[in-house]
Amino acid sequence: MKHISKRSLPAALLAIATIVPISLKAQPDFARSEYDQLQPFGYATCVSRTEASPTPNNITGGGAYTYDEAMALLYDSQSGKKVKILTAEDVTKDDDIKNAIKNNDIVILDGSKGDFVISKFITIQNQGTETTCSNKTVLGINNARLVTKWHVTPEVLEILKKADVESASTTSGGGTLSNGVHIDEQAEYETRKALLEYFGNEDYRNAGIFSVKRCKNLVFRNLSFIGPGSIDCSGNDLLAIQYSNNVWVDHCEFIDGIDGNFDISNESDFITASWNEFSYTDRSLMHQNTSLIGGSDSKVGDDDKLTITFAYNSWGAKCRARMPMARYGRFHMLNNYFNCKGNKTAAINPRKCSEFYIEGNYFEAGVKKIYEQKDATVVIWKDDNITVEPFNAPGTVIGYELDGKTKGVVFTPPYRYSKMPAEQVKEDVKIYAGPTIWGSTKSSVENATAINSVTSVPVASDATYNLLGQKVGANAKGILVKNGKKFIK
Repeated sequence: MKHISKRSLPAALLAIATIVPISLKAQPDFARSEYDQLQPFGYATCVSRTEASPTPNNITGGGAYTYDEAMALLYDSQSGKKVKILTAEDVTKDDDIKNAIKNNDIVILDGSKGDFVISKFITIQNQGTETTCSNKTVLGINNARLVTKWHVTPEVLEILKKADVESASTTSGGGTLSNGVHIDEQAEYETRKALLEYFGNEDYRNAGIFSVKRCKNLVFRNLSFIGPGSIDCSGNDLLAIQYSNNVWVDHCEFIDGIDGNFDISNESDFITASWNEFSYTDRSLMHQNTSLIGGSDSKVGDDDKLTITFAYNSWGAKCRARMPMARYGRFHMLNNYFNCKGNKTAAINPRKCSEFYIEGNYFEAGVKKIYEQKDATVVIWKDDNITVEPFNAPGTVIGYELDGKTKGVVFTPPYRYSKMPAEQVKEDVKIYAGPTIWGSTKSSVENATAINSVTSVPVASDATYNLLGQKVGANAKGILVKNGKKFIK
């Protein structure tokens, strides 16, 4: 085994290019929690709120849940499935990703050649009677990160602090901008006014990743969604789901959405969010509101929709509110880890006509406000939730009625699921949530201010990598990283 100095590494890499085969195949094995079912579950598998025997067949995606399954379909000429693999070098404009999703059943985003830099919100939608954006799977391998091109810089933060937006009201005031747009909230008005004067436009508000509209049967797995930093400007989300059914979002991470990290609204239904991480960095100044479910009290079309499972997720650094805040829907909160220290607004926030079943969650020390409800229909707070801070649990609350409809039915989720002891949630979710499968590593929140340039895949100690930066088997040829040093094998 020959040690390679940092100075000689580029030449050494070039030299072994002739002897190490370059393969797109990532290693399928990865560490996981015993409670990770590795397949869809929860409300994403359902077609009704009370279906007795829901089945994963309701959410097949494009025909594969895993990288191995997708690759088997790619090489099976009889499958009839279209599989597309993209690296950052294949994407020169945002429409390349949009068109890949539209024209294929399964899209694999391979992060081995850097981040996918997104210059504007990508809309994935069906129009009219078309279904070209339904029945899709989008998988990330090798640390696939979707990163907004625009991001909050120290200069932007200085401008906003000089405008004193942090002390402005978030519920009243406002004014009319020089572009004629009227805003009914002082903090948003001051933010947008200061940035309009600085940039001369409001293009920055397009900084988001995916808008999913009128779609059905979608799977997103093992992806990092990295936003510009949260400011109060009514910008776009990292992932917004509207008018869509049967969606499974699994093992993803969401950092620094300019508005929301992950919002669901407008009559969407039957969605599961599992093993995801949500957080913010110092680029975020205000409005660190992670997940809004149901846009407003006036959206009565959401009644009896928005049926959603949140299971084994983590709300972490600098999350301040909406974990989630939800209206009208029926929500199962299972085994989630709340480490949103210092939040002054409620983490779990049931609102108008919502129904919540909350069990086996862990609330870390320093979580200042755990729960608050307003006009919720039913809240079932099981006694196995763990709160490190003193907390008066609400128990079972039956409240609001809408237009004379019968409400207040205490429900239990109709599907099978694995519940871990709440004492184990902190350990398991901290380790296994986020994009931890298929050659991926979690993004460092501390280093997120530097992730907007195209970067190579970070490597971990005691692992062997091929020339694309993909982790390969211990006996494979490649570059061994051991104790911070690189060796040719």
